[in-house]
Amino acid sequence: MWKRLTMNRLWRRNAVLLGLSLLVLVLLVIAWAGKTQLIQAGQLGQIASTPTPSPTPSPPDPALAAEFARQGKIEAAIGAFLAVIDQGTLEERLAARLALARVYVDDGRPSPAARQLDAYLLEAPAETDVRAAQYSLAEVLADQGDWEGALPLYDAYIQSGGGASTYARLGRAEALARLGRVPAALLESERVLEEELPSSVRRSFLLTMAQELEPAQPEGALEFYDRLVEESGSSAV
Repeated sequence: MWKRLTMNRLWRRNAVLLGLSLLVLVLLVIAWAGKTQLIQAGQLGQIASTPTPSPTPSPPDPALAAEFARQGKIEAAIGAFLAVIDQGTLEERLAARLALARVYVDDGRPSPAARQLDAYLLEAPAETDVRAAQYSLAEVLADQGDWEGALPLYDAYIQSGGGASTYARLGRAEALARLGRVPAALLESERVLEEELPSSVRRSFLLTMAQELEPAQPEGALEFYDRLVEESGSSAV
């Protein structure tokens, strides 16, 4: 009997973290471009040497929050980012929400990560490129089993031409299968399997789809199992 693979969850987690990292970097550059002259080497040294940092520094300091996160001081980083969200400018708040979502994802806390990403999407101005946040939120919701919430986010990301659309379609196909929309799931699966995918991701997807289809459509599930055996054998050669 096949054992359920977890590789699809691993690349999902990595995709979330990568997307959040890129967005945080862009927004921090925008928010702090006019303030870099205020950050002196002595101040940074003081940040690094603080033995027992306050979890909610005042005034809010994104650099300090990021330093806490880098050092693995999770609760201090959470408190510091929340202070920025509470008191910072719009750009600072958006960057802090994304950074905080990454901290939560990395710490295995998807529910608060989803809340921060959802708040980001609500607050972001109309001209903001929110595609990475859409994809990240879809993945977080999928990991929580909220397929109804994840599906429209996958759709929006794919329709907007996001750079990871192939991977979003993997998630979309799984969401459709889990929601019982079998014909649509099969159609999306065939489309995405025509793309170039890493062999580990491809095999994980085939197994996931086979397992999801097995109760409602055994014949379709068998086809996915057969393809998995065939591709696993080809990879072993």
